[in-house]
Amino acid sequence: MKRLVDFLTQEEVRGKSLSESLLFNALCVDSRQVQEKNLFLAIPSFSENSTEPHILEAIQRGASIILMQQNTTLSPRVLELIETKKVAIFEIQNSRLMASAIASRLFSAHPSIVAGITGTNGKTSVASFTRQLWELLGAKSASLGTLGVQGTKVEKSGLIDFSYSTPDPLILYPILENLKLQGVNHLAMEVSSHGLDMYRAEHVQFKVAAFTNLSHEHLDYHGTMEAYFQAKARLFKEVLSSQGIAVVNVGTNFGQEIAKICAQRGLNLVTLGHENSDIHVQKIVTELQGNQIFFKAFGKAYSVFLPLVGQFQVENVLTAFAIAISTGAHCEEAIKVLENLQGVKGRMEFVGESKAGASIFIDYAHKPLALETVLKSLRAHTHGQIFVVFGCGGDRDQAKRPMMGKIATNHANCVIITDDNPRSEDPQAIRRQILEGAPHAYEIASREEAIAYAIQKAKAGDICLIAGKGHEQGQIIGSVNYPFCDRSVAQNILAKMEGDSR
Repeated sequence: MKRLVDFLTQEEVRGKSLSESLLFNALCVDSRQVQEKNLFLAIPSFSENSTEPHILEAIQRGASIILMQQNTTLSPRVLELIETKKVAIFEIQNSRLMASAIASRLFSAHPSIVAGITGTNGKTSVASFTRQLWELLGAKSASLGTLGVQGTKVEKSGLIDFSYSTPDPLILYPILENLKLQGVNHLAMEVSSHGLDMYRAEHVQFKVAAFTNLSHEHLDYHGTMEAYFQAKARLFKEVLSSQGIAVVNVGTNFGQEIAKICAQRGLNLVTLGHENSDIHVQKIVTELQGNQIFFKAFGKAYSVFLPLVGQFQVENVLTAFAIAISTGAHCEEAIKVLENLQGVKGRMEFVGESKAGASIFIDYAHKPLALETVLKSLRAHTHGQIFVVFGCGGDRDQAKRPMMGKIATNHANCVIITDDNPRSEDPQAIRRQILEGAPHAYEIASREEAIAYAIQKAKAGDICLIAGKGHEQGQIIGSVNYPFCDRSVAQNILAKMEGDSR
């Protein structure tokens, strides 16, 4: 059993005084999972007006202590039950912030060097490349985010699965402790705007925070681009300590605003993305299997071949390079291992070549800027045509749908609109919105049939991009997640074509 006074201070609660006799065995934020002697933290949801039903259920299930948002109104029935069962109940100022605080105290061992990466695009790739660089330089490392926990020497059997880029505190902090106990001292983790807005990683001691870019996304949650930006900016305004280092791509206005915030706080700042930056690209020579890059880092010129398709990968790699340097890596040693970096699962991933000679790629690009960036990058790798297959997810920002249709039309020769994860929305209605921006695109509802159509039509020298789902292993239709993998589907189609030609 744990004493509440060891995890909370009197200043953090309102109500009765904290007593040394108040004990609990575990923290729980889901009333359906509460067990005897749990500490239940009631977090208001975005869809419900009251937490009272959850508090009632927690008490009925045996919670011994309740923490609830201040000014929560409880009915006489619940108040009577609290009195009868002698449940200790306290008010707190911010439930989400408190969840992060208590979880970080319950699971207090963390890797000593943690880099947090935020931005609309590139978080997963930067986290992976950073981990790879650390590993290549001899440090036991891990990355955490959309792809789960990654690390060549990390034992994953004791780690919890999660479905968000930045997992909830009761998942995140146990993972951090698990990694530390495994001897992982270097961790690169994605920090999403949702995670920042909900204080999920508020008590992670980041040594470095990196900003990649910002573009139209998640406005169904944030409402405006300004609110979206401010959520991202919290990583640099409030979460990163004053002794931390900020790595910022200042190639856009949003990046320049982040750099100003860092300068105002007096943070150590490493910049890239502009010719006057600490790290900046001078020239990129695109080759079939990757890019030869010429760049300057802290005043010295370097040249290295990156075995990665897509020029956009260059900025991701250099951001990871900046993080590695900022966490103690020697510049010359880091340069030597850049050419050993491997592509990230579901990110501009080469699937195979068709019998006709077309190259097939999958990519997670499901946002306007991401799709545009990937298509532009592929153009540099082919003299043939570009085929793109994509859709848009349901129950998500609808404004981006015609935008993505127009982007696909502008940068690909053949556009096939299909279903992504329609969720609870009408798939046909989603496709219709995309087609507003791509009136001459093909519409094929079945994702498998759409992929087959593109691969079969592509000829020698062409590139076929299957976009939107990347690493995902399912397709969400209604409330059911059906098994579906773009990579596997494409590989099966390629194998069938190979077999049919014999």
